[in-house]
Amino acid sequence: VREDLTPRKIMTRHAFENAIVVASAIAASTNAPIHVNAIARHVGVDLSNEDWQRVGRDIPVLVNLAPAGEFLGEDFHRAGGVPTVMRSLLAAGHLHGDAVTVSGRTVAANLEDAP
Repeated sequence: VREDLTPRKIMTRHAFENAIVVASAIAASTNAPIHVNAIARHVGVDLSNEDWQRVGRDIPVLVNLAPAGEFLGEDFHRAGGVPTVMRSLLAAGHLHGDAVTVSGRTVAANLEDAP
């Protein structure tokens, strides 16, 4: 509140593109585009399935989770979870590290201490 950090200041085009990258890397649900696009629309960000194809096309799948994969969610958590995946994606140049997060810090700053 003191920093006037509103949802519209956090939910930017770069933030949604980061969501696409992470969802692609963790092989998220096929429902992710439907829901993420709807949330983007509510905050005035134009996001389409074509954006998912463009942004996610070159993102490697980094997580092998059940039911289609070999490992359980708890294994993923013990291995560092989403922050570890995001740190790898940031290092590879796939994330917008300057995107502001709900903490008021950037994605890059939040991931400095990630395993």
